Amino acid sequence: MKAAAFAALSILLLSGRPGQVAAVPETPQEEVQAEAAPQGTPHPDLEGEAGAKCADCHGELLEGAVKHAPAEAGDCETCHAFAGSGEARTVSPAMPLEELCVSCHGDQGAEIGLSSVHGAVRTFGCPGCHNPHSSPNARLLPKTGNALCLECHGGASGERPADAAGKVLLFEKRAVEAAVFDRISKLRLRDDRGHPVGRHPVAAGRDPLRPDAPFGCLSCHTPHGSARKGLLAGAAAGSFCGRCHRK
Repeated sequence: MKAAAFAALSILLLSGRPGQVAAVPETPQEEVQAEAAPQGTPHPDLEGEAGAKCADCHGELLEGAVKHAPAEAGDCETCHAFAGSGEARTVSPAMPLEELCVSCHGDQGAEIGLSSVHGAVRTFGCPGCHNPHSSPNARLLPKTGNALCLECHGGASGERPADAAGKVLLFEKRAVEAAVFDRISKLRLRDDRGHPVGRHPVAAGRDPLRPDAPFGCLSCHTPHGSARKGLLAGAAAGSFCGRCHRK
């Protein structure tokens, strides 16, 4: 996946000021379509194509403990399509990126059809937060828990100086333009508190609604889409805070 796809990590989700939800900048539709369209990448002809194993050359993509099922099975053409031959041979996504993952992951597809959608998903697709081949972590995520969200939304931009090329490195390998990173809304937290208001915790013991899970970002937000503004979890009707803070 080309580096531009990971600019999804720049999309605003939450405001740096407690209690406010940031506006998500709109990306021109023609740019979205251009990014989503399959882009053929030159690929050498395969010898003995019927029995060829992509991992023979691309083994590093499967080094993570958790592997995407098609990749682990060697069914690479579930997600990739080959075309042409000889010097004109290319490989590309099997379908536009906005359709590819949800062609199997229908539940997440339904979520991103709701009224409030994570900007990263809407603009650049799933690779903003998931590795399509393998990862050390469940759900093919580069980090776990709040660390995943705070990779982009935590701390001041000055804590991640840009390199000589003007790039900021996220998740230790994904380069994002410094100007783009500086536009990401940051949560001003202290001792895991400060959002959405004052001393409200963002990490504290067990989730009151999910006793088997720790309290964190996903206690209040959904990562893909929601019927509530700000990716707030739960049904669109009723008091949101009242789900935990009952009188």
